[in-house]
Amino acid sequence: MSKRTPWQTEEQWIQHGLDHCYNESNPSSLEKSKNKTERSWYSKGQREKWINKLNFNRKNLISSKGLTNLLETEPRAQAALSLVQGDQVDLADILAVIYEGRITNKQAQKLLRAPSIRDYIGEYQPAENIADLVNTARELIPLDKEGILEDIIKRRIRKQVEYELGTNPTLEQRTEILAYLAQLENELAPS
Repeated sequence: MSKRTPWQTEEQWIQHGLDHCYNESNPSSLEKSKNKTERSWYSKGQREKWINKLNFNRKNLISSKGLTNLLETEPRAQAALSLVQGDQVDLADILAVIYEGRITNKQAQKLLRAPSIRDYIGEYQPAENIADLVNTARELIPLDKEGILEDIIKRRIRKQVEYELGTNPTLEQRTEILAYLAQLENELAPS
């Protein structure tokens, strides 16, 4: 007669995972754990297909499938996509900052070259105007470390301003936009 696990329902399984902070672990470390209860809990979640219902904070992103899933479902990753407008280098920088410990810049750059991810990035709708960029910046700036996001955001906003003003802005337009950019810079500066 086989011994039954203490978590027979999905709710019990999830609650056990949360109670023991399994969501703070990498799933593969639970799968390979020396602790029999952790391994059993992980195996039960795999068998019952519950494992994806627990949001692991340290889930490994070092696969194109993991990164694609993140880009498709996670609001911060979608904000980054909107901000960078297809620029894979800036996207890799942002992902490395906001998902520190889960993916490095080098890993992100390598994964972003995968055809499936490149296609997805190409189909993603970029911010259409300065207001969209500013809203995106407000979501990301609190996550900034060492000014990396701030630099990317300022560069993206300047680029959008140049695009919207065209090649020959009037003196009045330039003065207005410089005042607006100064205001934004103060507003978006990390606290």
